[in-house]
Amino acid sequence: MKLHRLVFIRNWHDDIRVAVCTFTSESSAPPLEQLVRALTQWAQTEEGWQAWRDSSEDFNIGDASNVLSAATLEPYGIHSLNIDMLDSDNAVSYDKVLMNFYDFVDSRGIGADKGIPYDKALMDEPREEES
Repeated sequence: MKLHRLVFIRNWHDDIRVAVCTFTSESSAPPLEQLVRALTQWAQTEEGWQAWRDSSEDFNIGDASNVLSAATLEPYGIHSLNIDMLDSDNAVSYDKVLMNFYDFVDSRGIGADKGIPYDKALMDEPREEES
């Protein structure tokens, strides 16, 4: 079994939504193709047909997250299905620096003994001198 991951993005005005869909399968087909094929087969069941109708006939990842369980698509080769829906409420810029420069290198170059070069060009603003 191979783990597959698909990322779906909706950018509607200033509202950004991201869905991360993961599943395992034995197929070597592209993950999106596998998911569409399995959902199309599932749509031929009463439950799948009803989900299609309830979605106004445009079943997307948001609909899938509401109606599918981890096991729903197992008969169609999709195992351990998981869909995480994320919105922009907790969004952080991709380029956000995740290390605090001043916590490991101070304005006197402390940290150089750990092989960390001090470079004033990396500083956003001067650090207050300690007394």
